[in-house]
Amino acid sequence: MTVAARTARGKSSEAVANLALLGGWDASAAQKPRKRSVSIAGHRTSISLEEPFWQGLRLLAVEKEVSIAALIAAIDAVRGEASLSSAIRLFVLDHSLQPDRDNKRRSPIARARNTTN
Repeated sequence: MTVAARTARGKSSEAVANLALLGGWDASAAQKPRKRSVSIAGHRTSISLEEPFWQGLRLLAVEKEVSIAALIAAIDAVRGEASLSSAIRLFVLDHSLQPDRDNKRRSPIARARNTTN
């Protein structure tokens, strides 16, 4: 049984069509944002991100061989008017759209999921 078929049980035909269009993805898979505290330039701050973004950020920090705090500090230093959480999401998304070493587009979020499954 496909993910879309399992998720579609008990849903309206419109909901089933939407699930098919989205490949079985629904908002419950995105999870609620999780708040974590980090120190940036000696100041503690809280950041709320959905778990897939935390996973992508962790993976990018490993790939860049820096701590998560150092990566967040670098994003903070160049974020301009955007909120820190938004800037982090955009950073992870931007890197998910760039080709990897094999010239294939692979999301750091998808790669993080593959390592946790």
